[in-house]
Order: sequence, then structure tokens, then C-alpha cells
Amino acid sequence: MSALNPRIRFFVIIGISVFVIVGFGWYNYGILSEIKSAEGITSGLDRELRVQDQVRQNIVDAQTRRGDMLSSLDHDVVHSSREYELAAVTMRDLAKKHDIVVLNLNLRSSDTFPPLNQYTKVKQVPLERQRIDLRLNGEFLNIGPFFDAVEKQIKSVNLHSYKFSLDPNAAKKVIAEVVYYTYRMEQES
Repeated sequence: MSALNPRIRFFVIIGISVFVIVGFGWYNYGILSEIKSAEGITSGLDRELRVQDQVRQNIVDAQTRRGDMLSSLDHDVVHSSREYELAAVTMRDLAKKHDIVVLNLNLRSSDTFPPLNQYTKVKQVPLERQRIDLRLNGEFLNIGPFFDAVEKQIKSVNLHSYKFSLDPNAAKKVIAEVVYYTYRMEQES
């Protein structure tokens, strides 16, 4: 038995070594599968965080664009009845400058906007659309430069419509019925 003794010892050591290596591999395989599943979960969470960050960035961008649009809109609207009336006075002065007689100037300060606020869910639209009706008498070729002068000098009014008819009392003159819109905005605090 002593001749087999080193051989048995060798096989026992090899068996124990194989058993330890297999046990160690099996243990590490379980840990590696847990690591893989944890990596899958973290990559999914990372993707979700990126999507949520993009949504947050889109909201911030939309708020910034809204602020920019409101600040740029601030130059093209009136904020008080005084500015609205001042625009009408400036139109009358421009008409005189272009040899046009103002037959009628009607300020309609009531809001002519469609009911936008009944459809908004987030915030009320702070705009009102007001109308300036003009009835002008002058030469046809003076009316166009008058429109251009109003557009250049009064940024807060927009030409909505116009209608020409011949003046029955003067051969070279026309009567123009013109509608301008201006927008009044309450300043946000």
C-alpha cells in the first residue's frame, strides 16, 4: 500500500483541486450572471434617465422659447389704451402727410379675438385683438405709400383688410375703407 500511497495521495489532491476549481467556477458563474443582470438594469435606468433628461431639456427649451417669443412680441403690441389711441393719432398724421383726408376714424377697443382661452389648458392667452377702422379719401397712388409708412412707423398695427371704391365727387380720388388690427397684451409679472 505504500507503493499506492503516493498515487492515491496524488489522485486525492487532484480530485480535491478539481472539486475546488469546479466549485469556484460555479460560484463565480452565479456572481457573473448577477453582475450581467445588474448591468442590464443599470443600462435600462441610464437610458430612462437620458430620456427623462431630454424631456426636461425640451420643457426648459419650450419655456425659454416662450419667454423669447413674449419678449419679441412685446415690441409689436400695445399695453394700454393710450398706446392704442396714439397709434390712431399717428395714422391720422401720416394720412395728412400723404395728402389723404381721413373721413372717419373708429377705434373699437373691444376684444375681437376668437375665444382662445376656452381651449387652453395650461395658461390663459394674454392677448386681445383690437380694431381700428379708417375711411380715407385721396388719390389712389398716395394710399399705397400711406400703408407702407404705417407699417414702418407703427409696429403695433397690422393691416387686416382694405376696400377701394371710386369717389363720386372727384375723378382722381378713391375712397378706401381700411381695417387695421392691433394687439393688446397684459404685461406678465
